[in-house]
Amino acid sequence: MSTTERKKYASGLRTQAQITAVAREILAQTRNPADVTFHEVARRLGRRHTTLYRHADPGPDGLLALIRAAAITELREAVATAAEHSDPNDLPGTLTTLCRTVFDWAIANGPEFGLLLSVRPGNESVTGGEQPSFFAALGPEVGGTFIEAYLNHGPTPLPDAEVPPALVISAERYGQTLRPDMPLGLAYQILTCWRHLYGVICMGVYGHLEFADGELQPLFEDTMSEILQILNLNE
Repeated sequence: MSTTERKKYASGLRTQAQITAVAREILAQTRNPADVTFHEVARRLGRRHTTLYRHADPGPDGLLALIRAAAITELREAVATAAEHSDPNDLPGTLTTLCRTVFDWAIANGPEFGLLLSVRPGNESVTGGEQPSFFAALGPEVGGTFIEAYLNHGPTPLPDAEVPPALVISAERYGQTLRPDMPLGLAYQILTCWRHLYGVICMGVYGHLEFADGELQPLFEDTMSEILQILNLNE
């Protein structure tokens, strides 16, 4: 790549970053993905909307795809940083830190969280390129980090025979998304934990916790106590 080509490429990345930032700004202000249009982004940038098509897919999901990609990168980096500063021998502390990072990010970035949830696992190729779903994107960072530590230093997982028969297939499929040798009992335990964490995140993001008067952290801490108990890490 020539010097001229490198400069042109770098300039394109900067422009795409500006477009993405403005698109996220619009989404945060209106909380309505339909308001994120090329015309509005161009107006705020002081450009003609047709000039933006060189930096984003002009399709109806083009700008939203940029937001999803930026959001998942931001979330992954936050979780990876949290994992790096966690003690693998402190399983309750590690899991709480990772889950709190996800919880705090989702509450602070509710509209982006909603966009990530709009991509179904297994159906992640949409306009604008590969778009990871919320759960698929976090699997390696949250699930992988914790599962490795749990299997090496944690208590014995739930015996496979104690997994509810009606949920064996679901637990097996979920476990395979995390690691090929995933114990069935542990897959079921983690699936149950995700349901608890996902529930409190969604209630917080979508405004169903007004009765908490803005005090979401105590609810998160209570949820984590339940999760640690499920994994036998609360002793």
